[in-house]
Amino acid sequence: MNALPQSVSLDAHFYRCSNPHFPPLSTGGSQKIGGRFNPPGLPTLYMASSHELAVAESTRALELTSVPHFAPRMLVCVRVHLSAVLDLTDESSWPDLELDEGDFTEGWRPGPTKCQVLGRALADAGFEAVLFPSRLDVSRANVAVFTANLLRASLVEVVETDEVAE
Repeated sequence: MNALPQSVSLDAHFYRCSNPHFPPLSTGGSQKIGGRFNPPGLPTLYMASSHELAVAESTRALELTSVPHFAPRMLVCVRVHLSAVLDLTDESSWPDLELDEGDFTEGWRPGPTKCQVLGRALADAGFEAVLFPSRLDVSRANVAVFTANLLRASLVEVVETDEVAE
């Protein structure tokens, strides 16, 4: 992997669909089993750019991890204000990082995958998050927030909660 690109800031609303028995911003699942941009052990909060995408991503994650389906699910809208984000929604950065579309659309288990190795390098370099194309629709984005790296001025807060009926 070549040198990491410059970080950008991110100020937007994202959505998360999860089990209502856990705090809405819990990283317990990704910390335990890993995720697209984190190996197990790296606390990472995953969110989607729309509520529809959050529900679809949550459903797909349940299928991939063999976690029993649960209903209802909790949908939260989260305000995100970060200043150290790697934006991978621009494909021009992929070759320098030795990534291609397959890295975003193929499964991430078992790891470590190229994206997990990159996520660990980003977290180690102090990045707060990575913005990346959804595997379900590469024209839409997800964000993986490395919660242990949040800066003082950063903000990740729930602004709205709803229930998703199945």
